Amino acid sequence: MHASPPVSRQSLGLSYAVLLGLSLAGSLFLPVLVTRGFPVLAATAEAQGAQPRLPRPDHIVIVFEENKDYTQIIGAASTPYINALASQGAVLTQFYAAHHPSQPNYLEFFAGDTLGVTTDACPPTNQSCPPSAPPPAFTAPNLAASLLTNNLTFLGYAEDLPSDALTCCAGQYARKHCPWMDFKFQDTNGTWVNLVDYSKNFRAFPQDAAGFANLPTVALVIPNLIGDMHSLPTTAPSRTQAQQSIPEEVRNGDRWLKVHLDAYTQWAKTHNSLLVITWDESSNQGECTPPCATTPPQNRIAHR
Repeated sequence: MHASPPVSRQSLGLSYAVLLGLSLAGSLFLPVLVTRGFPVLAATAEAQGAQPRLPRPDHIVIVFEENKDYTQIIGAASTPYINALASQGAVLTQFYAAHHPSQPNYLEFFAGDTLGVTTDACPPTNQSCPPSAPPPAFTAPNLAASLLTNNLTFLGYAEDLPSDALTCCAGQYARKHCPWMDFKFQDTNGTWVNLVDYSKNFRAFPQDAAGFANLPTVALVIPNLIGDMHSLPTTAPSRTQAQQSIPEEVRNGDRWLKVHLDAYTQWAKTHNSLLVITWDESSNQGECTPPCATTPPQNRIAHR
């Protein structure tokens, strides 16, 4: 882990989990994930003496990829699909992961805090890939709870999700990449609800317009360890081999996005909806500078 980025930079945890969740709940404005029309809306509202409001997408699908640097994605020959999306949408260039390894970044994204987690061990057992973990223990405010307690909706889609969703590791599935499963919250009736119940296998992700229209307000999509650019479908390579394998890992992830999410992406362009593709951290142990992009084209911004 390295020192936190300067205050002027936007962290994944603060910007996405807290601000995105609250803005969708109508409690806070989000000035960093905006449509191209926002400056016009702001100027008009200021001229009228009113506080500007951002447009609210009907559906936001957020896909997490793994462990790649900005330059390994944006402008890279291995990612033709992602770069086509980036040219049509927005690339956020001052969003930084705050930690190594992966799991603290997912928790900070989802809850605005690492909650004391510093490793990839399966919380709250603090073990590496036990068969299963106890029911969710974290009760901190989080993205899903903010949505669900404000009459909005949330689902987490995980590729290769086992029948027992609390399983920590199974094949190419890794629960450490599914932060919602570690939380419970009190609904408006005061009943404790485990967010693991809001999990679906990615096979359930809709494939047509009728299904897309029924997506939740926010959906997190977690590909497996091949689809998210984390690994190749082989045994663990040496460091030298790992560096050589990066373009193929990236190509696999780029193909995965095109095959599985292009239909939603094309639909979103004309249905007031967003696709957000982000990476949990960079590929090295230095500064965490992963890429982050949004589409469709009406969401083009330059945030530098």
